[in-house]
Amino acid sequence: MKTKYYLPLLILFSVQVLAETVYIDDTQKFVWTRTGPTEEFRVRESVVLSKLEILQRNENSNFVQVRDETGKEFWVKSHYLTATPSAQYKLVNAENEIKALKESHNSKISRLEKRLRELSPLETLNKELQSKLASQETELEQQRQKSAMYKDGFNGDAFMYGAMVVLGGMLLGWLLSKIGGRRRNSGWG
Repeated sequence: MKTKYYLPLLILFSVQVLAETVYIDDTQKFVWTRTGPTEEFRVRESVVLSKLEILQRNENSNFVQVRDETGKEFWVKSHYLTATPSAQYKLVNAENEIKALKESHNSKISRLEKRLRELSPLETLNKELQSKLASQETELEQQRQKSAMYKDGFNGDAFMYGAMVVLGGMLLGWLLSKIGGRRRNSGWG
């Protein structure tokens, strides 16, 4: 039962091992491809900058059947192939990556510029609201100061009025005692 599960993994692993990637050697300006594994087969076209996948080898003729990135299959001599990517291939890939990065960069810049245009009115509104808020805070602080001043003034006035009432009462009491003190004799004095 366990081999039932290992068999698909074994097949998948064996397919990956057979798929060997090779490139055209840098020393070749171009390589003619053929329709079969010997020089008797007709010439198809030339190939230079291509990542190739080995499909099969013909050890008798030193030809290798390969598939390029577009899916075309053909035969080439094995001594034209190398396992390391050619400088030309790397250059083309680097140029393609740079182009893709530039497009991505330009796209991001466009989105950011659009976002900035959308946010510009909000920035103006924010400045206006900040100004109004500062004005309201200043007005509130002025009102607090006035309230504190009125409170202090009221306390001072209340104390003054209270003191005047007490003094007025004492004065009135003293006057009344002078006026009424002759008639009545209290035992206090």
